[in-house]
Amino acid sequence: MSRRGRGLLQLGLAAGVGLAVPAGAPADPHVDYMLHCRGCHLEDGSGAPGIVPDFRNTVARFLTVPGGRRYLIRVPGSAQSALPDDRLAEVLNFIVRRYGPREIAESEPPFTAGEVAASRRPPLSEVGPIREALLRALAEPTAAPGAEAAEATTSPSPPRTSAAPPGGTPGAVLPPGPRRPTRP
Repeated sequence: MSRRGRGLLQLGLAAGVGLAVPAGAPADPHVDYMLHCRGCHLEDGSGAPGIVPDFRNTVARFLTVPGGRRYLIRVPGSAQSALPDDRLAEVLNFIVRRYGPREIAESEPPFTAGEVAASRRPPLSEVGPIREALLRALAEPTAAPGAEAAEATTSPSPPRTSAAPPGGTPGAVLPPGPRRPTRP
């Protein structure tokens, strides 16, 4: 049986009996996405406008700004997932590669189990303001891939309820990171 066929069989069995993939089953990030993410983000990654973010041609962009990697790990659907750290890392890598943009997905390092373990707790309680701050940072013309390499090793700080600009003071929504030059 092909890998895809085996994954679909596992998905069907899990859906049919209301259980997760059986213990000892080979990990397949596509199956894990279908079981743990598709319900909200849909199979094509389109989400629901105004309610669930659209992954298509956007999700990998978060890897290019300080705080973006941790954001993807700490959103409630990721942080509170029943998946162990290694499988969550693989699902995040699957999402980034599948929904892209491809050139960013290929240029950024993959998520690791250690990175997920170090960043997934506590889950974000104020997702909206953090997402908005990250989207503003992405809109800046100086956002560049690899800008958060040093940020990935910092410990999480609790978010405030109001958004702060990237590189803000300690305790801000996004952890302090290297300041990017602004254009005149």
